[in-house]
Amino acid sequence: RALALAGSVGALGNGLGRFFFAAISDVVGIGNAYVALLGLQFVGMVAVGPAALRSPSAFAAALGVVFFCLGGTFSLSPPLASKLFGPVDGPKIYGSIFSAFPTASIGGQLLTQALLDQLGWTKLIHVLAAVGVAAAFPLAALYSGLAKSP
Repeated sequence: RALALAGSVGALGNGLGRFFFAAISDVVGIGNAYVALLGLQFVGMVAVGPAALRSPSAFAAALGVVFFCLGGTFSLSPPLASKLFGPVDGPKIYGSIFSAFPTASIGGQLLTQALLDQLGWTKLIHVLAAVGVAAAFPLAALYSGLAKSP
């Protein structure tokens, strides 16, 4: 039952994240929305491990935050690509990146399992969160020059 709860909350978070981050980017700009998304995703990633040890509901809530951010990524990435690379090249570049998603899903699972075997869950989650934070700094510098979305 705990996995079904987590899956349901994750799916709801994914859908709601798409609407939320699309709406918030209109107010604060797409770059600022993306940086906020990365910060929230960091919090969610760090919370998943301890939440899993606490209770199924806490785990589902933390996973819901992570999937909320995943949905936000799917709503912000296409317009961000167009903003960064222009209306002609942006969709092509985003299409190429999105086409790599299935391969990354399989490769990511294999890499995650190898790291899990070496590090354990807690250290693995901390490594993934640290990678997200490390990525946020250059992205924040890149996005800070973007104007507010129309």
